[in-house]
Amino acid sequence: PILRYIQKLKNDKKSSVILTGYQVEGTNGRLLMENGYIVDESNNKKISVKMEKHQFDFSAHAGRNSLERIARDVNPEIAFVVHGDQEPATELGKFLTTICEKVYVPEVGDVIEI
Repeated sequence: PILRYIQKLKNDKKSSVILTGYQVEGTNGRLLMENGYIVDESNNKKISVKMEKHQFDFSAHAGRNSLERIARDVNPEIAFVVHGDQEPATELGKFLTTICEKVYVPEVGDVIEI
C-alpha cells in the first residue's frame, strides 16, 4: 500500500515520508533516503519523490511514552495508527486527537481514501 500513497503524494512538499530504523542497501527505503526516488517493482519504473524525507532511528516496538514524544515533536496534522493491538492503538489514537486535526485508527479491512 505504501507505493500507492507515495505515488499519490510524491509531489506534495507539505507531506512527509518518515522511515524508521535501518534501511538495507538496495531497498526502496535506502533509495529514497540516498537518491530521492523509489522503484515500483511491478514495472521497474523509478518514482521521483519530492515529499520531505525523514529517518528516525528507534525500535519498531516503541513504548507509549516514546510514541507520544515523537508525535509531539513531529506535530502532524493527520495521523494513522496502523500497527499494534486494537485497544492500545485506540488509546494512542485518543492521545493523538489532542495534537492532530484528524486521527485514523483503522481496523483490519478498513479502507481510508487520502
